[in-house]
Amino acid sequence: DAAVTIAKACSKQGVQNLVHISALGADKKASSKYLQTKAIGEQKVLKAFPNATILRPNLIFGAGDHFFSRFADMATVLPCLTLFNGGKSKFQPVYVGDVAEAITHSLQHKKTQGKTYELGGSQTYTFKSLMTLILKHTGRKKMLVSIPGFLAAIMAKILQFMPNPLITTDQLKILKNDTLVHKKAKTLNDLGITPAHLEAILPSYLVCYKPRF
Repeated sequence: DAAVTIAKACSKQGVQNLVHISALGADKKASSKYLQTKAIGEQKVLKAFPNATILRPNLIFGAGDHFFSRFADMATVLPCLTLFNGGKSKFQPVYVGDVAEAITHSLQHKKTQGKTYELGGSQTYTFKSLMTLILKHTGRKKMLVSIPGFLAAIMAKILQFMPNPLITTDQLKILKNDTLVHKKAKTLNDLGITPAHLEAILPSYLVCYKPRF
């Protein structure tokens, strides 16, 4: 509702360019409510503002992000890091700077109007390999513990009521599938942007999580 309200207001006020930030994997048929509502939001935005540019970023990384920084922080106090779905789910993390550049480019060039772009990095990682990278760049030696599906479901049902839950039932549904840029999709490259390499940037902001003694 918020997305379509903004789109209608922009249309009414004669705004020239509108960029709508969605999420990779947005699909009305997805099992995840999050991904379903992202797809519905896209549809409503385009109905209200047909020339809107839709950007679907993958897992976004950068200083202060809600994934790498969060798990790095957890690794400083917990004895292990948890793997859901065996840590097999695949991602293409995208640098926040590249997403920002994609937004700027889309606002400046009319050729992007009415089109959808899937934003992902050039490298593919499993959830487990991302946890391994976090431990490597924070200098932490922790176990990676795989949680069985039935136990993960119970944990998610309980933890989702926490203020800042580790996992929710909806997120668990997302982790059952890979979140990757579609082969036929328009990407960062179509916007003239070369994706930054995760491992070239990650150490620069995870260094603060290294042991001090």
